This record gives sequence, C-alpha cells and structure tokens, in this order.
Amino acid sequence: MLLNGSATFESTKSGPSWRSPATKSSSANIGLYQQEDVYRCSTELGYWLAEDFWGQGIATAAVNVMSELAFSRSDLVRIFACVFENNIGSCRVLEKAGFVLEGVHRRAVLKDGRFLGEKVYGLLREEWQEHRS
Repeated sequence: MLLNGSATFESTKSGPSWRSPATKSSSANIGLYQQEDVYRCSTELGYWLAEDFWGQGIATAAVNVMSELAFSRSDLVRIFACVFENNIGSCRVLEKAGFVLEGVHRRAVLKDGRFLGEKVYGLLREEWQEHRS
C-alpha cells in the first residue's frame, strides 16, 4: 500500500525519474508512513535529496506528488513532516508545497553534539485542495 512505503527518484535529462527503493544508489528518497491507533488519520512525510540537486525544485515537486497520491488514494486528514530548525531549505520546500508550521519541539534532536529544535509542518486535506487549485 502506498502509505506504508516509499518511492525513490533520480534527476535525469528528461526530468525526475521514479525508481524502487531497492536500487543501490539514488539521488533522492521520499516516503509516507501512516500512523496508527488514534493517529491513524495522519501520515508522516520524510524525504532526502542529494546536495547536487538542491535548488532545482525537485524536492518541492516530489512533496507535491506524494501529497496528491496520499490525499487522492486515502481518507487521510493530515500529512506532517518534521524538520531540523536550521534546515531552512527543507522548511521552504514544505511551505512552497502548502504546508503550515504547526509548532517547534524545542531541543528535541541531538545532532553532532548539539541540541536542535524540530519544526513540525502540517498539511490538512482542505489546505491541499486549496493549494492545488
């Protein structure tokens, strides 16, 4: 099922190309992980893009595609993504895709010996419908 897996794509001369996550090398990965129990109407979005491909709109396009697939093929109410507070590029990707900053988990992440905040972005079904029109 789509909501319990991921898709991998690479930038090619003709544009992004989606591939199975089983391939050995990739330039990017994106996935949706549906929550359970009382959180079952939400899914978490995660993605990674090789630095060589930053600033080309690839991540934003991938987030838009995954949002479209998630909302059009399920009864989800919300997609959310968590981003390190200093990852301005990733915050911008989500904002361009219609996600809204919902809050910050302070000192939630320990990376390279430093505590960082974790920003939580969310996209509700009705916001997605407005954003795509």
